[in-house]
Amino acid sequence: TPTAIACAIRNVYFNELLVEGYVIRRDDLDRLIERMASMTNDLRAAIKGVGPKRSDIIIAGAVILREAMQT
Repeated sequence: TPTAIACAIRNVYFNELLVEGYVIRRDDLDRLIERMASMTNDLRAAIKGVGPKRSDIIIAGAVILREAMQT
């Protein structure tokens, strides 16, 4: 999930090598969560890095990541 989130933030297709070492900033994550929360599952699936296999769980994973970043 963090890889998919990093890809979505950077607007690149899912590829670990493209986001290796990328640091997810809290404000970027907050914006992504807000953006995805207003989308249908099909629209989330179209986001680069998310795709249909992650579109139904990506918001939950992003929220969990955000909570982990607070500690």
